[in-house]
Amino acid sequence: MENVTFEIAKKLKEFGYTELFCEKYYYSKDECIYNSPILLSYYKNEPDKIILAPTWFKAINWLRETYGVHLYSEWSNDDKFTLVLQGDIFKGVVENDIFHNTIEEAYESGFKEAFEIIEKKKKEDQEYIMGMINKYKPEIDKIFEDKKDLFSRKEMIAQIEKSLKYYENEGRYDYSAGFHKAMYLIRNFGLEDKSIGNVTLK
Repeated sequence: MENVTFEIAKKLKEFGYTELFCEKYYYSKDECIYNSPILLSYYKNEPDKIILAPTWFKAINWLRETYGVHLYSEWSNDDKFTLVLQGDIFKGVVENDIFHNTIEEAYESGFKEAFEIIEKKKKEDQEYIMGMINKYKPEIDKIFEDKKDLFSRKEMIAQIEKSLKYYENEGRYDYSAGFHKAMYLIRNFGLEDKSIGNVTLK
């Protein structure tokens, strides 16, 4: 099967997959795939019912570009397929020693494992961010009190989260550097357009 399965299509949607023009899609809870091409504008009119069904190739590219996860399959001598996941989120390479009859089965297994790890990482990141915010609450409160006429507390926290995300994407796991850089920019410039590395914070 050239296109992703119904189960993977649902997870792709949950994780934010979209594209301007998709040739196939699933409709609501119907696991039957429709061959009629669909435009993004139409998809947005019925977001709860339409589930895009990209090709495995497109889905794999999206996973790499969006989450930095490389997914590929290796062929064995007995015509079986294994999956390999690679990316900073795994701290190296994950090789699954389960043999699959088809490359599509290997891809599906790979996506399931990738999504599970990404969800775990997101939860850990959020817990870490909240821990940093609680740790430096007096400093945050003081800056917010000085700047509350310029932005809301929610906007300020979003700025800090964006800074921490940049340091994560750069592979720098000492998030305190990103946190203090964001605090410095907010304290001195409010929420004006300022950069951390090559990322503009606003």
